[in-house]
Amino acid sequence: MAKIDKDTAGLALHVIKRDAKLKRVQVMYEEHSRLQYKLPSPLAEFEHIRPVISSSPYLALMGSTRALSNLQDALEIHPITVLGALKGPVDDQSKAAAILANQWETALRWQLQRTSGRGRPPFSSDAVWSVSVYDEVIARLIHLPTEFKAKSIGKREKSALRFGDWALRIEDVKSVYPTYSEYMLESVLSVNIKTAEQLVNSHGEAADFIEVEIGDDKEGADELYVEFDLVDSDGRVIWVSKGVNVQNTEGEIILPREPWLKDLNGDQVPFLNWVGARGGTSVDQAPEFQIKPILFPVLMTEAWAVANISGTLMMSNQLAQASGDTTDVFVGPGADAIEEDWTTPRRRLNLNIGQTYQRLESSGLDKGFREVFDRLEASIQRATVAEVLVTAQPISGEQAFASYDLQVRQALASLGGTKATAERFFASVFETMLLITHYTGGQITGYGKGLEKYTIDSEDITPEAIYLSVELKPDVPTDRLQRATAAVQIVDKLPYSPQRLLKMLGETDPEGSLREWKLWQLEVTDFQAKLERLRRELSGEYNEDVLAAAQAMLEQQMEETPTPAAGGNGREPENPLGEGFNPAAGETPPAMASPAGTTFEGATGMTRGGGEIG
Repeated sequence: MAKIDKDTAGLALHVIKRDAKLKRVQVMYEEHSRLQYKLPSPLAEFEHIRPVISSSPYLALMGSTRALSNLQDALEIHPITVLGALKGPVDDQSKAAAILANQWETALRWQLQRTSGRGRPPFSSDAVWSVSVYDEVIARLIHLPTEFKAKSIGKREKSALRFGDWALRIEDVKSVYPTYSEYMLESVLSVNIKTAEQLVNSHGEAADFIEVEIGDDKEGADELYVEFDLVDSDGRVIWVSKGVNVQNTEGEIILPREPWLKDLNGDQVPFLNWVGARGGTSVDQAPEFQIKPILFPVLMTEAWAVANISGTLMMSNQLAQASGDTTDVFVGPGADAIEEDWTTPRRRLNLNIGQTYQRLESSGLDKGFREVFDRLEASIQRATVAEVLVTAQPISGEQAFASYDLQVRQALASLGGTKATAERFFASVFETMLLITHYTGGQITGYGKGLEKYTIDSEDITPEAIYLSVELKPDVPTDRLQRATAAVQIVDKLPYSPQRLLKMLGETDPEGSLREWKLWQLEVTDFQAKLERLRRELSGEYNEDVLAAAQAMLEQQMEETPTPAAGGNGREPENPLGEGFNPAAGETPPAMASPAGTTFEGATGMTRGGGEIG
């Protein structure tokens, strides 16, 4: 059992003290999101008080989460990222690079979407919820094949890999202390309170000293410890301290410092296994004011707290009046003896001569409290999320669909900061997937719409040339129709390429779409040719055309055949000099080849009198 060194413990304490105010503010944001509120003293001690909690903060956060997590994540990889996988003289403007970049996009999206099948909440909605509440999201990206090499889980390993090679765990930002610089995410300290039994189950033999304290009778199983998990460029180290004081950073080491992930050479990889994104501003030096989540104005103005107090007083007073105020007045002799008959559906009063009855009207809700409560509710709605995203109802009754669509678009535009932070987070996830694959020598495999298999090999990934982005786009029929109409108009007016128009329409794989269109055109052309041939066969035109073509071919051959000499036997005369000396075929005449053969004596070897030539 080794103690954590003072430098590491001091660094952890510095980070915890640095973000102490930020964590307190994040707890307040969490209470708003959970609708956890306690009335101040002495208001909560009065007997007739019944707390009324406004649900406006939660509804605003749910409206933001529903609006942004339902958007389609459009991953775009710049073609320069895939140049390492292409052989030969190519550049980022080549068609091959664009096609391969689209294939990488498909493989990455397919793998990440598979993580949703692990029985956990969808990571997209969790990420947007975290950004909406805290203006920050941070997660651990787990590569299961690498994880299982270090820690085997037996038969469960095969079942876990059914949902892909990756797992993404969104962490609670209140327990994580990230350190950002102008360059990157420098380090992450995770601080969690766990029981002794949880630590033993998580770390196994490395936590033997804790198992000894638990004992055979399991008496110390519920003993609490603070677990510190620090990851930086030098590696990863885990240690624990007994108790629940997070500022007590001294303790015993469970996992000594070592690379959290080694490359193929056994060295620490130059990045962290944490993926995070933070919004807000860096202008303000106070960490608690650097973040600007949706509920920032609500918390700082205490609008929700005042709304809860006014609503509580309004409703509690009304309930007290309803149960204690006098509503019936009887006047006259013997009024105290008047009895009410409740045996019939309608109450009956039996009055004597000289007796009268008067019913007092209730004053209703206090108008002052009601006006204050309504104004605070409206103020919270104006400061957070537009009502159209919360209720999905038009702002002013029945109206044209175009007006409603414009309201939704403007409401989404008001969430621009939240949307941008979520997009940066998703882009970091994809980038880290490529980095882990490169340094571990693995592969990323995915499938397209037509079950085409796409594979990203580790040696094809260049860490210094990874350029990608993610945009959350609405994917509703009206948007697609409007984009298609605009694309048609642009084609008529401007010299736009098909790839650009397809991207405008929201197509994530324009090159693949064009390739499918070309194949479809060939298929349609082939089908039309076969259909035309069948039609002509059935109508008899095909046979007539075949006969006409055969007749034309025969006539052409006859024209090319030479006519035999008159008086001959129909056979071509033999050429005594052999081939190459046929004037009818454009060849050399025999006389030029053998001048002597042109005379009687030269041809026969005899004189005209029948004697031999001397």
